Amino acid sequence: MVGEPHSFNKCDTPDSLTCSHKRTLGILLKNGFSSPVLVFLLALSSCAGDKETLDKFSRAYTAFLDAQFDTEITSDVPMVDFEKEGTYWPELKGAINIRSTDVARLAHATNALQEGSVLITNSMESFRSNIDQLDTAVATLVESANSIHNREYPSIAIEIAAQARNVTSAFASIEKLYREAFRLRRAILSRVAEDHGEIPVFLLKSNGSKIAQIGDAIKADQEVLASSMVKIKDGFGALKGRSGLKAYTSKADGK
Repeated sequence: MVGEPHSFNKCDTPDSLTCSHKRTLGILLKNGFSSPVLVFLLALSSCAGDKETLDKFSRAYTAFLDAQFDTEITSDVPMVDFEKEGTYWPELKGAINIRSTDVARLAHATNALQEGSVLITNSMESFRSNIDQLDTAVATLVESANSIHNREYPSIAIEIAAQARNVTSAFASIEKLYREAFRLRRAILSRVAEDHGEIPVFLLKSNGSKIAQIGDAIKADQEVLASSMVKIKDGFGALKGRSGLKAYTSKADGK
């Protein structure tokens, strides 16, 4: 019934119809719509639909930013750097201190095992929970991107959603790497405790090498996070400029 798909931009009032809208009206009239009034109403109806779906996407985008902000905060879990605050790290360091005594190392290892259980229960579970919430926000973002009517905008919105999915995947990978690093360190501490403070040289070297590789993998995931967030924000800026959609304030805006 219609010759070509229509493309509407920034149509708030009848006076705001752009040249492309006017060309669309001409196409509709040329293809059998005899009533200019009916054609005009159809055009405005399509514009309203575009505004609604674009606004839905903008709200979903803001919800994603909020979830990403929360996940970023809880991702700062002390699992890699000895300089992080807390009692776990000093105890861990003391447990493998070659200049210390067996008795002292045993005490440090015992304390580190206890502190590590608290760390994994509190910090890591909070991180995991935020990743799950982020995944839900991304699913909503994907759905809203695919609901945009105007064919001029979905490709941008879908790419934003795809990059958002990369963010979730990177966080999920980091969380698994944190847990694996914790497991490797716990194995060292357990051996120190079992051997009454004696340092397990071979295990320390083997697991230490694996932990270093995990650190490199975490850095790679963090680079993916940073790159994807830049693409997401640039993409939204481009979509906002082309469509005139409304942007909402996110948690990160106040920081």
